[in-house]
Amino acid sequence: MRARIAVSALFLVSGSLATAEVPQPPAPPEVKCEIVYHFREKLADVKAGGKEYSAPATRKELLPQPTSMLQGRKEVQVVKGKARSLPFQFTIRWVLTNSKGISELRIIAVDTGGTPVVGFPQSVEKPFDDPDVSTRTFEVPLTHKLEQDVANKLLRKNQELTHVDLEIALKR
Repeated sequence: MRARIAVSALFLVSGSLATAEVPQPPAPPEVKCEIVYHFREKLADVKAGGKEYSAPATRKELLPQPTSMLQGRKEVQVVKGKARSLPFQFTIRWVLTNSKGISELRIIAVDTGGTPVVGFPQSVEKPFDDPDVSTRTFEVPLTHKLEQDVANKLLRKNQELTHVDLEIALKR
């Protein structure tokens, strides 16, 4: 009983009970990772000299939500995922700063045999420090055969895949 009275007395200020406010650390930034398939549709019954293709369009495939871990004294978030229509495994890792910004972004893409995809890994220091930048885009190179395989899985007969990107978006 004595301990309860002592604790209560510490919070009694000017005749009223005050609540102690413990500062909360900032929440980690919300980051979304997606595979974006860009395509165009070949238009039917086009007159000579007319427009042959539709405006660019996209299909998106969301990668899993990040998991958090500590590496040394740094908080790291990691997304590991496989695109359903690509034979690639993606690992996207970012290091959080004390103010919950992102100090480093690293992207690894490997094929089913574990061989790095051409152009990967990639690293970007302070990827979202510029307030005008909220999305980073990384092109995923495809061979002609893989491009055809992806188009056959995802697109209708008259649609043509133009390219594939990995987009990493920071919610501001």
